[in-house]
Amino acid sequence: ADKGDEVVKAMRRYLAESPAPAGASAQSARYMVAVYGARKKSIDEAESALAEYLRHEPQTQHNRCQMEVELAMAQTKTKQYDRAVAHAGEAFRGAQLLKPIPAVSSSELDKWIVEAGATLAEAYNGMKRKEEALSAFVELYRRALDLPSAGLYRQLSTRFSDRQREVEAALKNLEAAGRSPAPELEIAEWIDQEPVK
Repeated sequence: ADKGDEVVKAMRRYLAESPAPAGASAQSARYMVAVYGARKKSIDEAESALAEYLRHEPQTQHNRCQMEVELAMAQTKTKQYDRAVAHAGEAFRGAQLLKPIPAVSSSELDKWIVEAGATLAEAYNGMKRKEEALSAFVELYRRALDLPSAGLYRQLSTRFSDRQREVEAALKNLEAAGRSPAPELEIAEWIDQEPVK
């Protein structure tokens, strides 16, 4: 058994043996059961752990976001698209509000945003809701442009190169409708290259 299996067994045991598990230790146990359970496709157990987490305190938005992302990805892989949409939508909204902390870097937050948005789009595609899927992709790109985050934009362009034209067309339509998706950038300093004229 791998380390994750051992951790989950220990956390299950802790939660089962405690008469009324509460506080930070119980919340950490629920978090680990939800994350590792989702990764191992124990979706019902992971969803139950998330529900228990949401009924107790203390909570962190970072932990909630990761649990929602993991559940959404697991449910999408098992074609439970209707359930995945709810978790991916929550993760996508939540991840966009988070700020980096010592345990979660800005690049990790970018990864969560990409995973949540991509999973949301994939779940919508699985449900034959193509317009909502395109909207999720457009929101991902708008997020990268609004920050602005070159790293996030690069991740999106690499991972979703097959959707790039479609998304760019949708972004141009937004711009034409008076909603400019991209902010004007002012370059303070050029690193390792000269500006192109």
